[in-house]
Formats: sequence, C-alpha cells, structure tokens
Amino acid sequence: MRNKMEEIEEKLRDAADREGLVELYTRSEDSFSVGSVASLNREGLILREMDGQGRWCGYCFFKLEAVRGVETDTDYLKKLECCLCCWKGCALFPDGCPEREPPFFDPERCALLDLLTGQCLRKHIVTVGYFEEMDLDTGYVLALTDRMVSLKTVDVSSGNFLDTVRKPLREVSVLEFGGVDQFLLENANRKLFSREGSV
Repeated sequence: MRNKMEEIEEKLRDAADREGLVELYTRSEDSFSVGSVASLNREGLILREMDGQGRWCGYCFFKLEAVRGVETDTDYLKKLECCLCCWKGCALFPDGCPEREPPFFDPERCALLDLLTGQCLRKHIVTVGYFEEMDLDTGYVLALTDRMVSLKTVDVSSGNFLDTVRKPLREVSVLEFGGVDQFLLENANRKLFSREGSV
C-alpha cells in the first residue's frame, strides 16, 4: 500500500506530464496555490502560478515534504482553464511574468539552493515561507550558504527596506520568485529607496 507522499508525488508527475492545472495545499485545507507543475524532482517542485483570473503570475518552489495535498480536476480549476482560454482568445496578454521560461531544475542538485543563488545573482526580490512559521519574508537574497540564507527584507506596503533576517535553509518550505508581485515591489523599492540600504 502506498503512503500519502507517494500518492502526492504520483499526482504531481501525472499533472506535469499532461501540463494540467493543480491545486496545491501546503498549510491548510482552506488555502492553496494554483498552477501547472513546471519542474519536479525528489526535493521539490516548481509551480508556475496562476492568479484567480486565470493569468500566469510567477513561480513558486515547494519542498515536497511541505505539500499536504494535490487536487487536479476541480470545478475551480475548470473555471480557471476557461479564463485562460478567454485571455488567449481575446488576444489579451495573459502573462504578467517578466520571466517566461521556468528556471533550470537539475535533479542531482539542491533545487532550493540553485534557485536562491539565481535570484541573488540577478538581484531580484523573493518571498520565503517556512515550515514552522506562518509569516513570510520578502526581500533580496544578501548571502547564501548550503545551510543559511540572509535576506534584506522589504516592506510590501511601502517598498522600504526593513531588517536583515537569517534563516537555516532546512526551515524554508516555499520560495516565490519571478512573479508580478515581486517585480512590482522590486521596481518601487529601486525607484523610491535605492540609496538606502541598497543591495
């Protein structure tokens, strides 16, 4: 008999193979992320995220152990597929993401470390979630080792710099990057506060 994690991995592989939408549950039964599985390995997956209006809006990395459930054929997903078709049919731009192709995902390496390194080198804002904390940290990756990550956090309301936080990589469960929210916050931060605590 298969365990729950094996069932989750099988659903994710099937969804990736057919390029279908998934609802991905990590923290509770009431909140989930929606998108298509862009990459999957034994460590985690990259979800190409979709907003509630059927538009592609960025990428999110999830450690497999953080995933509590996966749904694939729901009424909500069917509605979003219709919205996506509508965007395409109207010749409207359905993708606000500045980065269109999913990042490279080497199954033999630490995906989280590679993704954080890429965002650090490009000086892009990321949002990080943790296994044991409900709060998220949003900011620039300042320093990174195979055990720790340091972020220069940014206030999502004002765009101003906040404190620097250091967290063990093993505590990171989710990484959002390359999305509209990060892109817009990064733009505001650079225009308004580029001299203060710049990265």
